[in-house]
Amino acid sequence: MANLPKRVAELERQVAELNGKRSMAAAKPTVAPGRECPICGSSMKVLSELPHPQFGFGGMKIHEMECPECGHKTFRDFQPGKGYR
Repeated sequence: MANLPKRVAELERQVAELNGKRSMAAAKPTVAPGRECPICGSSMKVLSELPHPQFGFGGMKIHEMECPECGHKTFRDFQPGKGYR
């Protein structure tokens, strides 16, 4: 019984620490797989979509993407229903 107040205080500290970690994780938005910028990690925006030159017959697309944060541009293969390759 004598250790009970110390134990409660320790548990309250642990709960507060975990709540702080959860709020930090919730503040950072998640980026969809394949859309992250390789330079800064932000979510890239699709500028254009074209049929893939070799695999367009199968539905494969090429997305031209740009990062709104750092301005990096790239092209990524995209397959509807499966995502980025």
